[in-house]
Amino acid sequence: MMMGAKMRIGGFWRRFDRGLNVSVGLVRAAPPGAGQSVNPAWAALVVAVRIDNLDLIRIAFGSAAEVEVSSAVWRALQNRLASSSAVVGECIEKSQDEFLFVVRAATEVGAGSHDFLRRQVGSWLLELGCQPISGPGSEMHVALSWSSVDAGPRCDDKDVLHHLVIEARNLLPHMRDGSVPQFSRPEWVRRDMMVAAGHYAALALGELQFAWEPVRAIDDDALLYMRAVAAVPGVVGEVIDREAGYRALERLRLVAAFDQSQVWLAIDHVARGGGRAVCVPVSAISFRRSAWWDGVMSRLAAQRALAERLLIAIDCNQFALSPGSAAELADQLRRLGCKIVLHGFGGGQVAFAGLLALRPDVIMLDPFLIRLAGRGGRDFALFRQVVALASVLAPVVAAEGLDTAAHAELALDAGVAWACGGYAGLPTWRGPEAHAGRPARIPPFQWSDVAAEWVG
Repeated sequence: MMMGAKMRIGGFWRRFDRGLNVSVGLVRAAPPGAGQSVNPAWAALVVAVRIDNLDLIRIAFGSAAEVEVSSAVWRALQNRLASSSAVVGECIEKSQDEFLFVVRAATEVGAGSHDFLRRQVGSWLLELGCQPISGPGSEMHVALSWSSVDAGPRCDDKDVLHHLVIEARNLLPHMRDGSVPQFSRPEWVRRDMMVAAGHYAALALGELQFAWEPVRAIDDDALLYMRAVAAVPGVVGEVIDREAGYRALERLRLVAAFDQSQVWLAIDHVARGGGRAVCVPVSAISFRRSAWWDGVMSRLAAQRALAERLLIAIDCNQFALSPGSAAELADQLRRLGCKIVLHGFGGGQVAFAGLLALRPDVIMLDPFLIRLAGRGGRDFALFRQVVALASVLAPVVAAEGLDTAAHAELALDAGVAWACGGYAGLPTWRGPEAHAGRPARIPPFQWSDVAAEWVG
């Protein structure tokens, strides 16, 4: 039989949990005293949680594993509800892949108490998504979706609660392309799960960190922003990327919790980055309107100076965007002051419909294009046309993969002003504040002096 969720929380989770509770504004309320009941008029949520990858777990590890993983998730949720001093909760309904419960504030937390509860639940589920569930000879992770509905004093009424449950369940995001890709084979899933578990383990132990790559002007010292690159240090401090692990997370639909952890860490870097803009990548699978983003937007709404220096880059290397949901999230983040970057234009799974719906602030050209342009003649003419199209679709166009002066000359000749790669500066472990270059002052990157002083 399999064990329940392991409580192997390394340096990452201690840092992240501490940062979430301080920065996002969670409070640790004292539990109600003996005989004290929770005020039913205080905030309550009806929460729906779904495990999205049980089918894959069954394919790879068998039906018994599917049952035991479901039980492990349920036990973890029950333990969180039982041990929290900030909220109290109770189960409403439970199936193998879906759990519904009510949470209430254990003390008065003011007008924003529904947001408080959502942040609390979100922190539980993020921790659960980042931790392994252990079985004989294997470690597995669960892909979780969740939603919540504000509940008032009448949620104790059975009819009212019934309708709230339906509403919460209907708000769960649709499964993308089904939960089981047609090409999945048990040995492939097991291999990817082993790689994914190693990726999360490196995160938990603090080995997986941000290296920083500048995106700067090709012909002067203007710095547009710093790209966060998830990597591990080599023996002598080299920056070793872990892209293979990340791609395994995507294929298994396990990437949402990882991407959320990276976004929160990037926000912390913005807060102490000396006025530098920071860009963090997320998968196209993660970039859609869902409850996972509620806590992020709540913090950025309260601290607009941080939002103005945060860029979210959408990685379409393996999967395309869901245009409607992605556009909704992009619009909400942009209203808070964030910038949206589309990675890999000209390659990957960048669909034109998604691009038009997204309306990115920055388009980053796929590195293949600069190599194509180097052939000259018709290939360079094609590169110039791609650049012209990108310039129509976004205010800022940058080229990835500029490693030589010859690459830089090709990009400038085609009308590209911004770049990353060996010519602009390789990723290093120095934080954003340590990189030289004046902040770019072009639309839409007009950082205000007030914001610079606030962040710095």
